[in-house]
Amino acid sequence: MKYQRGVTLIVVLIVLLLITIIGVYAVRQSLTGLNIATSSQAQQALFQSSDMPLYKLSDGSIANSVASSKSLLGYAKQNFGSEVVFCYRSSQQAGVLPTVPTPNNTSLIVSGVAQTQNGFCDANNLSNRSQITQVSIVARPTANVSQPFSTYIKGTDTASIGDGQSALEAVQFRVYVTSILPALSKASTASINACLQQPSNSGATTQTSCLNGLGVPFNTQIEDFQQTYCVNGVGC
Repeated sequence: MKYQRGVTLIVVLIVLLLITIIGVYAVRQSLTGLNIATSSQAQQALFQSSDMPLYKLSDGSIANSVASSKSLLGYAKQNFGSEVVFCYRSSQQAGVLPTVPTPNNTSLIVSGVAQTQNGFCDANNLSNRSQITQVSIVARPTANVSQPFSTYIKGTDTASIGDGQSALEAVQFRVYVTSILPALSKASTASINACLQQPSNSGATTQTSCLNGLGVPFNTQIEDFQQTYCVNGVGC
């Protein structure tokens, strides 16, 4: 009888161990599934956040303002090769872009170095579940010194080109839009802000490589487009 009681105890302990292992495995599987679902939802939300500024920039009133130095695209054109950076806040003023750039709402990155700080997003100003969307615009001239008049639109007659008044010119723009969710990472806000102040265009450390190193969930979209404008603003 004593021997049988000992065997029963061992069997019960083995059964309890198996149940514990199965329970732990089930919990781990549930957590894995939850993490996958959370990651999928986060990426979808980040994609939509990154897509909205690109949609706003395609608006005719903004796209056609490149000739004005007081417009967003005109300001980028004035600073060829440099990045014009601003924080896009979809919850404020229905996500209006800074159509009139000022030192208070935009920053310039020249040769990979930020000249001012006011245009960058600040992770310290967010609630727990909020996301950040930052936009960088780079204007690059399409002229090629080996091809005279390469910036003029095809089909423009030589008479119009010659008068210097009614010709159209083209500027190529590249837009970087990066959205991040700081709440889903263990990185400090200071580290995230440091990444946001890195150049998107080029450099030893870019914004995306910095965020990758921190393990911060983010989505970056890049769009190239070419915008025409009227030389001297007359005759077109």
